[in-house]
Amino acid sequence: MSNRVWRWVAACALAVSAVGQMARGEPAPGGVKSAIFVSSSFASLERLDPIVAKLGMKPGQDPFTQMIEGLPFTGPRSLDRSLPFAMFMVAGDEVGEQNQAFFAAPVKANIAPLQMLIDQGGKVVEGHDDTVLVNNFPLRRTANYLLLGGTAATIIVPTEESLAVPFKADKTLLAAARVDIDTARRWAPKKFDAFVKSINKEQANPAGGKIVDDLARKAISSLDLQILVDEPKDQATLRMRTEPAALAKATTQYPRPGLPAECFGRVDYAYPAEKSGPALASLLYALYEIGGEKAPDQEMAAKAKAVMGDASQFVGEAMSFGVAPADGGVVIYGVAQYAKEIDLEGLLTRLEEDTKKAEPGTIWNKESYADAGATVTRLIIETREKNRTYIDLLKKGKGVYMTLGQSEAKTVGKLAGLPPAAGQIDKLIAVEVDAAGFSKVVAGMPDSNVPAEAKKLIAQMFQKGTISLTAASDGAGIIVELKAPMSALIQAIGVAINAK
Repeated sequence: MSNRVWRWVAACALAVSAVGQMARGEPAPGGVKSAIFVSSSFASLERLDPIVAKLGMKPGQDPFTQMIEGLPFTGPRSLDRSLPFAMFMVAGDEVGEQNQAFFAAPVKANIAPLQMLIDQGGKVVEGHDDTVLVNNFPLRRTANYLLLGGTAATIIVPTEESLAVPFKADKTLLAAARVDIDTARRWAPKKFDAFVKSINKEQANPAGGKIVDDLARKAISSLDLQILVDEPKDQATLRMRTEPAALAKATTQYPRPGLPAECFGRVDYAYPAEKSGPALASLLYALYEIGGEKAPDQEMAAKAKAVMGDASQFVGEAMSFGVAPADGGVVIYGVAQYAKEIDLEGLLTRLEEDTKKAEPGTIWNKESYADAGATVTRLIIETREKNRTYIDLLKKGKGVYMTLGQSEAKTVGKLAGLPPAAGQIDKLIAVEVDAAGFSKVVAGMPDSNVPAEAKKLIAQMFQKGTISLTAASDGAGIIVELKAPMSALIQAIGVAINAK
């Protein structure tokens, strides 16, 4: 959570604490435009307690419990730990800092009854008998909840049923959140503009700022997040959906090619090449721009775009990559599947010519050898720093098999002879990583490449199980799912807490 959000939460908590004085106040002035643009909820404190315990905290030591039960009108053991709880954020250019967030806290029947709030100075909001204002600070008491903070217009929106429904439908759902970016744009245009500009200032050059600007102002209208936990299977899932994102689907289903057994990681990708090629070229160039200390001049930009365009021509309708250990480093295995045969030699010639123009110090050698009854093209690329990379390519029908690494070993023929793996490539992208295998490879790398402290953290976080990431289109948006062992997630949270 950003420092800005934490400041809002802290301001709300301080304001709630001040309500304990129960000084009489006037209702909030009318006409303040506001709307909820972030809603986040958790299944219950009971569901969180086992996770909190694994982080070394006892039940009741979590931040939410500490804040709510520390208020003057609640007290210890006032929360009902079996019900969902929630936090909301409010958009509005005229909304004050103490009103930019509010909470829905499940409390026991005898805690902060509405009449007590009225007797001590709360003014009932017209048309909403369960809501009062104290010094322009809203409080709402429903049968099972105490809602506090926000504005009078927003605190009346959540219902007890709306808080409970998501968790009734899926028992593995631990938390859910929705960020309605369109609402933030509409209801707080000045604050939203200032927020985007503040992020742009942090970018190294104008290219990064433009990407941020396009994403925030145009590209995404909403973001939905879910955390699902299946304790018996020791599996946690982070699911994210963005909208709009109407993507085309690959016109042909391609088989998942076989990859060497020693691969600890695998990536499969499928998307129409005529769309993904130009998109990849744009992405590579954007990364090139962002990575520089300043924007490239016109000549360098043209040379870089030519290289990125050449590289994008290698993109097939389906792409698969595997990563395996090799000589203290890794080797990458790749299989590209095309709708029609490509002119591999022609593409390589153009890429070589344009690369040498963009990076004059690069040494590019090309040779060939026979393997698996076919001719393999080997590229030996040496940078100014004298680092060598070997790329072997073998064309077979409408596919191209490739290996990439710093080892001279010739293994692309073995790759081309492997039988297909089970299943089809049916998602935009699918990533699988064997946690223990990844950790083992990192541990074997020189400390000059991976510092010892980083190796230690990776060893703690990646101990067992499989980590997977998928992305697919549902017609209107993109759904991204990250699955990992729950134990790895606990380790990651613990590392993050200790780092702070």
